[in-house]
Amino acid sequence: MKEETSLELFSQLHAISAEDAAQLEAAGVLLRVLKPDMKQRLLSALKTAAHEIHPYVATCGEQVYISFAKISDETQRQRANYLIRQCQIGAKVDLSSLPSPLHRFLQPNTTRSRLPAHILALGGIAGIIIGILAMAVSILATAATELLFKVSLNEFGGMQITAVAFVIFAVIGWGLATMYFWRRLR
Repeated sequence: MKEETSLELFSQLHAISAEDAAQLEAAGVLLRVLKPDMKQRLLSALKTAAHEIHPYVATCGEQVYISFAKISDETQRQRANYLIRQCQIGAKVDLSSLPSPLHRFLQPNTTRSRLPAHILALGGIAGIIIGILAMAVSILATAATELLFKVSLNEFGGMQITAVAFVIFAVIGWGLATMYFWRRLR
């Protein structure tokens, strides 16, 4: 069976016959999922109507297959097939070069466990930047107030006003930025 024909056949069907599955598997377009936990995750994702994994999964009776039909480059398709085979036999492989939906389903713990740390780090960086900006504004506001009212405002409760502004706005900025990034990246 020619590769183009097998790709056309798969693009039309997600539930395929045993004969078609065998031909597509021999052509390198499909790879049978052998790990029970992976199979269960893919089957539960298929039950969701608008899930992003649909183009990468085919079923044939009780068998579940990963499809490489959406990967147009033959070299990338072979590389993805090889990486997933290695993953199924228990080898430690980096699947980050796979399409995003496949990567998340085949190595769910690596992507999800890193996400909160990345979000907190981004929030912290944003909080520091907001704190520095607030400190700069407080310097200008203090200078303007001192000029207008002829009053010395260098300290507030025994601390420099700029330090107080930095701490308060860095904490508030960190919290708000973390919530923003959590919603955007989740």
